[in-house]
Amino acid sequence: MKQLFDVNIFGVHRLTSALSPFIQDNKGYIINIGSDSGLIHQEFSTVYSMSKYALEAYTDGLYTVMKDKGVKTVIIEPGNIATPILEKSLKKLEYSNSEPMNKERYLNQLNSADSPAKIARLIHSIIQMEYPKKRYLLTDYEETHNLFNELMDKIVYLNQSSSYKLSDKELHAKLDFSLNL
Repeated sequence: MKQLFDVNIFGVHRLTSALSPFIQDNKGYIINIGSDSGLIHQEFSTVYSMSKYALEAYTDGLYTVMKDKGVKTVIIEPGNIATPILEKSLKKLEYSNSEPMNKERYLNQLNSADSPAKIARLIHSIIQMEYPKKRYLLTDYEETHNLFNELMDKIVYLNQSSSYKLSDKELHAKLDFSLNL
């Protein structure tokens, strides 16, 4: 766990802090590589998801602090990318007691992983933009569908368990507002 947080959070923080004066002087970019696992928990990757949730929060904080300084802060949230972490996940999968259907679904996701070059192309595109978006989700149809189902479930649960509940009309208005940002 320590090594994962050292790479995904503490290393990002140390590098960003060290380069911050230069980035601010040049009105540059901070582009963090998150994951869709930072938005919803993924089976077989609890600690990884924890670190990516933390990176989401860190990037949100940087965005707030840096926007008035002319720094563009972005997080890219890819789904499955063909990196060594996939091989580690496969090894965990071999020894898990998960249902066969879950294993098959997970293997299909891993086998359809995108190339890291897809992220590199997006970064190249972002640094050409004067006003990039705050977030870029890079997932396929199934990943996006599953992600939005999970997030909508969380929104509904939070609303239902809140002491102040939004009406359906208010929830729709918030969604409409967000879609127009």
